[in-house]
Amino acid sequence: MELDTARLHLRPFCEADRAAWLDYFDDRELRRMMGYAIEMDEAALREDFAFRLQNPEGALALCLRDGGRVIGHICVSEASPPVQADPVWGRRRGKSLSFALHRDFRRQGLMKEALRALIDRLFLDDPALEFVNGGWFSFNAASAALHKSLGFTPEFTHLLERNGERIEAIDGFLSRADWENGGRPAFRGMRRYKQQLSEEECVSVLEKEPRGVLAVLGEQGYPYAVPLDHLYRDGKLYFHGARVGHKLDAIRRCGKVSYCVMDEGYRREGEWALNIRSVIVFGRIRAMDYDEPGIEDILRALGNKYNPDPADVERELRAAIGRVQMLELSIEHMTGKLVNEA
Repeated sequence: MELDTARLHLRPFCEADRAAWLDYFDDRELRRMMGYAIEMDEAALREDFAFRLQNPEGALALCLRDGGRVIGHICVSEASPPVQADPVWGRRRGKSLSFALHRDFRRQGLMKEALRALIDRLFLDDPALEFVNGGWFSFNAASAALHKSLGFTPEFTHLLERNGERIEAIDGFLSRADWENGGRPAFRGMRRYKQQLSEEECVSVLEKEPRGVLAVLGEQGYPYAVPLDHLYRDGKLYFHGARVGHKLDAIRRCGKVSYCVMDEGYRREGEWALNIRSVIVFGRIRAMDYDEPGIEDILRALGNKYNPDPADVERELRAAIGRVQMLELSIEHMTGKLVNEA
């Protein structure tokens, strides 16, 4: 494969690239960011470069169009073992990406430029391709930000042993639907749009109703739905609960969730059927740290929503704040519907 962007040329490696490859790859911090051994002897380096020469479709040299200098690489492979073992993504057709860039050429948007063009090529060349996957370590904020800017969303984490330390690896995914939507999460429109509630009506339901059902990806790929009390505030939903359990384990594996709320409904005069407003929220949920700014105020507001005695709320707050786990759901998409049961 060969590919041109405004500033770069992607092509297979050749023997003449050895010195340029070593110039950027012989960097201890870069190898740590990639999960390689920090210390690599000459034999290991030769073996790694030989792999690139032997895989012209899977190991692409990143070259400057002006002068042709090799400044990095992108590797394209079949889905990685952790992805293949995942009960959801492991059943889909995908490709995994890894990459590296010379330290002197970072923060110039070059890798983003190259990855965007390559991802477009992968999806366009293979109509059956369902996703592209990329991974990063929790300490690599720059890689996390780059993946996010391209539309990748973190789905699950796993622990690895690298260079004598136990580190958290995060796998992100860009689905074909999200790619077609410009790197933004793609959500279905409502089929029966004439029954659709406005955003203001949806917010009203979330604010007024006391509880709903949170759906997460549970163990062995089974959905897990659990009823919860909630607080709506500034485009987010907040929940509280124990610090351990099935729900939290599922959230740590995959932060994508949905939450459904219904009101009590009403009957029109002379009719038996209920008219019920329901709202479904899609978004990403996270476990909040106990010392985050404002968390005590959120927990107090949640208590006051259900308990009419402010003094009792304060007593419960002081007794439970060290044991409770707060969850924050950032809303990405929301739909509401008015349904008549007749």
